[in-house]
Amino acid sequence: MNKKGFIGDVGLVIAVLLLLSVVVLVGYKIFTSYNEKWQDLDVDPNAKQLVADNKERYVDLFDGIFMFVFALLCMALFISAVMIGSRPEFFFITLIILVIFIGVGASVSNVYEDISTSSNLNDTSSEFSFTPFLMGELPKVVLLLGFLVMAGLYMKIKGVF
Repeated sequence: MNKKGFIGDVGLVIAVLLLLSVVVLVGYKIFTSYNEKWQDLDVDPNAKQLVADNKERYVDLFDGIFMFVFALLCMALFISAVMIGSRPEFFFITLIILVIFIGVGASVSNVYEDISTSSNLNDTSSEFSFTPFLMGELPKVVLLLGFLVMAGLYMKIKGVF
């Protein structure tokens, strides 16, 4: 198993962020629908209140989970980049791959925007704050992550690590 990190790991981060953001949006839509049907049932008022309270907590909880996963992925990306040996000759190849990932990040950002502004999820996505912001700014985030990886890869050459 290859335990080395490289600039290609940025693609993994992009995929995980897209998957997680779509799962959170769809999950909230399903939970909102469930809550509406639950409130119409003839059950204990305390049970109704419990489900309604959990619906209200969903947005903050999963927005925070998304932020936490993003921070962990960034740290793992940097640590994996620092742990491998790299040669300065590969800097330009790394830069070309980064430019490709910035384009991929822009495409993924547009895909997320299309999904979140669809007629089924438009009201759902407007309740989140961090997730739409990060996914809307994904090309800039990928650029930042790419420079973070390149810094980790090439810091050792100057003797920082």
